[in-house]
Amino acid sequence: MSNLGLMRATSRVRQSVTPAPVIPLRRHVYIKGRKYLSHTAYSVQPGTHSIVSGPLNPPLSELTLPNFYRTQILPHHAPRPALISRHEHNVRWDFAEFDIQIERMARGLLAAGIKPGDRVATIMGNCSAYAVLQWACARIGAIIVTMNPAYQVHEILAALNAVAASTLILTPIVRKSPLLQGIFDALPTLASTSSGQEIHDPVLSSLRRIFVVDNTGDNARFRTELGRRPCAVDLAEIASAQYGPEPQDEAEKLLNRVLGQHDVINLQFTRHEPPKYYRLIGSFSPKAIVQAVSEERCTALHGVPTHFIGVLEELDRVGSSVDMSSLRTGIAAGSPVPIDLMRKLIERLNLHDLTIAYGMKQTSIVMRSDEEGTLWMHTGDQAVIDREGYLKITGRIKDLIIRGGENLSPVQIENCLTSHPQIVEAAAIGVPDKRFGEAVGVWILLRPDATSFSRQEAVDWVKAKMNPQNAPVWVWLLGEAGVPPELPKTASGKVMKNVLRDWANNLLPSGDISLMR
Repeated sequence: MSNLGLMRATSRVRQSVTPAPVIPLRRHVYIKGRKYLSHTAYSVQPGTHSIVSGPLNPPLSELTLPNFYRTQILPHHAPRPALISRHEHNVRWDFAEFDIQIERMARGLLAAGIKPGDRVATIMGNCSAYAVLQWACARIGAIIVTMNPAYQVHEILAALNAVAASTLILTPIVRKSPLLQGIFDALPTLASTSSGQEIHDPVLSSLRRIFVVDNTGDNARFRTELGRRPCAVDLAEIASAQYGPEPQDEAEKLLNRVLGQHDVINLQFTRHEPPKYYRLIGSFSPKAIVQAVSEERCTALHGVPTHFIGVLEELDRVGSSVDMSSLRTGIAAGSPVPIDLMRKLIERLNLHDLTIAYGMKQTSIVMRSDEEGTLWMHTGDQAVIDREGYLKITGRIKDLIIRGGENLSPVQIENCLTSHPQIVEAAAIGVPDKRFGEAVGVWILLRPDATSFSRQEAVDWVKAKMNPQNAPVWVWLLGEAGVPPELPKTASGKVMKNVLRDWANNLLPSGDISLMR
């Protein structure tokens, strides 16, 4: 399966195809007749849509991350800026300094008893410590397990058991949730465990140690709290275990004062050349992002559509007082990017080279056949491939609206609605209908300065730009009486259509919101 080289990202495509010529399986996948096909479309052979092939160059690198850093980064880019985190006392590291921090952390982890192959779980957030930890774990051969910062305590415990983590590294509070206190309350044996002893608790049979990253801004007070929690160890002490506290060591002092803050960053480097730097922001803040881009002259901006919408709204607020012209590229992922939003990102943020990424974490590794012999990863997405080989995701199969036997695309309806100058976001769902089976229902978030927008205006807008059957029968304006103020979203910014369907079912019988048919 790995020889196919086609599983970096997958899609579930339903289409009629013509018979395909026989081509060596090591480079192509082909099918005959009408069937479901899961594949990645990089290029299409002339005259048929049934053959797709992935790029063969450049070849995959077999370097490990530590070897890549030592052989590709340090010899050529050591003095270049690597990481800037102004919310952590204005931390600024070049790649040489970053390597020092990685090495100290790696030595400290080994001294703390973490061995190659151990699973190190972390809920830390966007901070320099997290950036260092990822590379330090790779350097010693430990497996880092990044956990969703939106997890509640019971979800954290379930995840720790599922991966058999031996170590947990976290901040006491993540996104205003007191995770540390909750975990100590959930593990009854911690109260009787002496400092320095390994943890042995039946709730988490594999967990042996918990390290705490100080994000309170007051080390003295935090250490006093740790006195009542004998198994919690300040990560700064772990990182400096091999060297001892030397006030004259500027690198050590820097490491001690920057361990903390919020949210998550996945810090990696590009294959051939590292970026200028990563600018860390504690948690999502449109104001902080606009300020960082303007002052640090950032060239790339990554995020989900919700993040980009927030940045555009912040630009509306501050006007022309900031300069975003340094931006050139970036990645948008997580959910479909409306066409109108893409136009605004090009026009207002100069993101002419923005990449719309599509894929799943499950396809980032070599896929193995399951017990039934299935070789394809079924993503549940609906897509089409054009004659030039471009693959377009048209929505989730389960979100498809089937009205009177006709398939309607929620994404196309949403793109139509967000092209309206007063609409910021829109989500389309299928609402049960006695006559057609399903009817179109839409949830609309208006601009803060929107004036006199009616539900009928939304209907007329869709009818004018699409086939009439796409026009909504039900329209909910977010923030109105009885309607939540914003779309429900996952931690990664994806709209939760299942929640919207539940909301619709609750609102329809009560008659809180209705639209004349």
